[in-house]
Amino acid sequence: MKYAIELAQRNASVDDAPVLMCSGFVESNFAAMPSKETIRDSRYFAPLSYYQLSVPVIPLPQLINDETIQVGSRFLKEAAQKHERFLVVADKFHSYRTLDWFADHAARTHSAHILGVFDGMEVMEFVPRARVAP
Repeated sequence: MKYAIELAQRNASVDDAPVLMCSGFVESNFAAMPSKETIRDSRYFAPLSYYQLSVPVIPLPQLINDETIQVGSRFLKEAAQKHERFLVVADKFHSYRTLDWFADHAARTHSAHILGVFDGMEVMEFVPRARVAP
């Protein structure tokens, strides 16, 4: 995760873009996700206690589930309203369905592209599409 988190930090810190991060632990699929304030103390996001992100981090389970969809849907609605850029960091082998879900559900308001893949950790950037006049 080191290089994926470093890339996310360098990229997101430019404009304080939020980072949605999937846990690397299977146990996270059956537990409530920590709050934004306590994510760095959570065992499900242990790498963040060592590799720091100075931007807001939104925690997600390893696999897509009801919590992922609920948190993701709420986040995408707010990001569209704010016209906000954001990143998703996930294990492309275990969390690929989450990456696909974000790409599909954000397609109307954001364009997505991969910034990098490091030891299976993918960093995907979502950039707001140009606003269309009514």
